[in-house]
Amino acid sequence: MRKLPPNTKLQTAVQLRRASHQRHAFSIQTESSLSSLDDTVKLLKISADTKNLGFGKIIHALLIVTNQATPYHVIQTNSLINLYSKCGQIKIARQLFDEMRERNVVSWSGLMAGYLHNGFPLEVLRLFKTMALVDDFRPNEYVLATVLSSCADCGSIVEGMQCHGHVLKSGLVFHQYVKNAVTYMYTTCSDVEGAMKVLNSVPGSDVYTFNSIIKGLVEHGYLTEALEVVGRMAKECVTWDSVTYVSVFGLCTDLKDLKLGLQVHNQIVKTNVEFDEFVGSAVIDMYGKCGEISIARNVFDGLQSHNVVLWTALLAAYLQNGCFEEALKLFFHMELEGVKPNEYTFAVLLNSCAGLSALGHGNSVHARAEKSGLKQYIIVGNALINIVGLLEQAENFMRSNPVKWDVVAWRTLLSACHVHRNYRLGKHVAEIVLRMDPEDVGAYILLSNMHAKAKRWDGVARIRKLMRERIVKKEPGVSWIEIRTHTHVFVSDDNKHPEFSQIYEKVRELLADIKPLGYAPNTAAVLHDVEEEQKEDYLSYHSEKLAIAYGLIKTPSEAPIRVIKNLRMCDDCHSAVKLISKVTNRVIIVRDVNRFHCFRDGCCSCGGYW
Repeated sequence: MRKLPPNTKLQTAVQLRRASHQRHAFSIQTESSLSSLDDTVKLLKISADTKNLGFGKIIHALLIVTNQATPYHVIQTNSLINLYSKCGQIKIARQLFDEMRERNVVSWSGLMAGYLHNGFPLEVLRLFKTMALVDDFRPNEYVLATVLSSCADCGSIVEGMQCHGHVLKSGLVFHQYVKNAVTYMYTTCSDVEGAMKVLNSVPGSDVYTFNSIIKGLVEHGYLTEALEVVGRMAKECVTWDSVTYVSVFGLCTDLKDLKLGLQVHNQIVKTNVEFDEFVGSAVIDMYGKCGEISIARNVFDGLQSHNVVLWTALLAAYLQNGCFEEALKLFFHMELEGVKPNEYTFAVLLNSCAGLSALGHGNSVHARAEKSGLKQYIIVGNALINIVGLLEQAENFMRSNPVKWDVVAWRTLLSACHVHRNYRLGKHVAEIVLRMDPEDVGAYILLSNMHAKAKRWDGVARIRKLMRERIVKKEPGVSWIEIRTHTHVFVSDDNKHPEFSQIYEKVRELLADIKPLGYAPNTAAVLHDVEEEQKEDYLSYHSEKLAIAYGLIKTPSEAPIRVIKNLRMCDDCHSAVKLISKVTNRVIIVRDVNRFHCFRDGCCSCGGYW
């Protein structure tokens, strides 16, 4: 028998024969149930919305049998395109579209939405360019919104701006659906100013517009501007949804603003907002990163159900605050509750094992990750790198694993080389990182630090020369502390603060007090080939030491000192602050770029691993 070529109608008719028994189950009668166009469209819409492809194919087959599925039946074909697009059968949807003898704007918008839904944004842009040429249709609000979202997904800011021009010409910018798509496109393409212009020029923004703006501002570091937009939402009486709360808690985390976080949390409690897994994990993450692990645990315990997202958020909070043993115990409790860990959970646990230098636990968790089929995930591999300095094994793991490791993974290995003073491997890994990302400031600094610790000053000079040639600038270290609602910012050797003379005197007093306890300046942290005495002066007035000294001057003796730093805390400051906490009998909390350090009675919560 001659093999028939593939054809949508033939394939679907065969489906009809195979599923004839299902017709009775659904009470579908060829001449009655499908006699009405409205009934047919409704049934296809139900099939599409519920992603019931089998039922939808039965309807399609019946349309073929009754001669209602011809290229001239525009409404039915549009419904079929919607069905197959939503069920992941985009090729069939495209075939139906191409076979149409007549189309309307819904035909185009339906196929475009299908391509976007199935992850083909470039196809949407191609369709948009041919739409006017082929059928001479003017795009409606749904077409323009879909095209704008596609521009966002593939980062095509030029095409996005052109589409924005179509929006302005057509007068559809006041359509909320389109306005949201325009702001989403600009924020996703990193043009925050463009998004703000849309927000300011078109009145009547809804929660989706504000969410898009806030998310974009936070992701691109415009934290003050994001805070202003949050305030504008309140002025315009726009009700927050769960997405807003997640973004605002992320903003509180980035600002290290615990007071604002507490206010927003109280607002949730007062307004009885649904505490879903995303809001819950955002709250836990915020408290964890602000050093309030007990509040984070109370939030977790107060939730009715706990899924893997919430468990992992709490595990991460314990880890960030140096509670490694508690994190491991929490993991075992999670398993007893029957919650299956994902790749992020394993990554958190492996980092806990690294913090404890617990090779046995690390191997056990690694074995569980392999058993769960998660070993190939890059995020798990990154965590494996950190386990108790097994750097050679980590490098072999990365080279032998078929995963294409990203720059984050290699940077993690480089950081581990620095922590464990493996100069040989660190130099090799740094070269890989800089080939992948020539503007990675952190890689230059870590490599320069390793050269300095090995007293290879020629190596330090080469790295600095390379940075100058590539116009790569090191971000200056900044620390800040809040005293009575006022934020005081310090840089190294800062003499601009109005009370700098008292602050410097306090630093000298503290350093004199801790020397009998064994403090010796770690001059290896100074990246200059100068005399030892000059190196000690460089170290004495690092920004975090100045901020801590000011906090000790200005706060009550029983109050904890809270300092935030934008970079990694240096080895010398870490050693000094441990002893300062002992001689002053104060709790000192420093949040650097990597983790929280809670110094108490001469010890740090990080266990010397950061």
